[in-house]
Amino acid sequence: MGTKTVVIVGAGTGIGFHTAERFGKAGFHVMLTARNRGRLEQLSSDLQEKGIDASHMVMDAASEPAVKRVADTLKEQETEVEAVLFNAVGGTPEVPSQLSTSIVMQDLQVSIGGMLHVFQHLRPLFTDQAAFLVTGGAFSLEPYAPFASLSLNKAAQRNLTRSLHDEMKEHGLFVGTITIAGMVKEGTFFAPENIADAIYSFYENRPAFETIYKEQSA
Repeated sequence: MGTKTVVIVGAGTGIGFHTAERFGKAGFHVMLTARNRGRLEQLSSDLQEKGIDASHMVMDAASEPAVKRVADTLKEQETEVEAVLFNAVGGTPEVPSQLSTSIVMQDLQVSIGGMLHVFQHLRPLFTDQAAFLVTGGAFSLEPYAPFASLSLNKAAQRNLTRSLHDEMKEHGLFVGTITIAGMVKEGTFFAPENIADAIYSFYENRPAFETIYKEQSA
């Protein structure tokens, strides 16, 4: 296909959409993936109205066969994947004393199983300058009891990202995480469009395996 592609995994109306828009404005083809077909169609349409080359495919990252189908389709289309934003995470709200092991494992299948599925099946499509980026959160550093599963999942994603970073740097592939140290909210420092700008800057500069997106003290 020739055009560099960014794949957004777990595309939604917030960080996923705005990151897609940011990469699209830089000349990337945007491939949106998520489980909800209707939402994907709307997001693709919204991006196209902004003049961005966007398409979408339904994909449940927790399902390896589903991820493989998408990867096979992209391979058939001769897609060159320059960047991936893994924006999917499991995190059922519950305090740890009431959290069932089945829920924890179900959430981890999205956060960790999905991350491995996507990385492993898309890797053959990566360009020489490809980057695999993961949306992180402050709960990976400071767990919050009412969201015990989300805290576990974000910590596990951060750990896996570091491991992949250390392994892949010898192969010229960048793997990193953007740890968002605050609540995503429109009209604030943590507005999704601001975070999208930080993600694109991280993609370009690749300073370390992790960058922490936080407000500076006055």
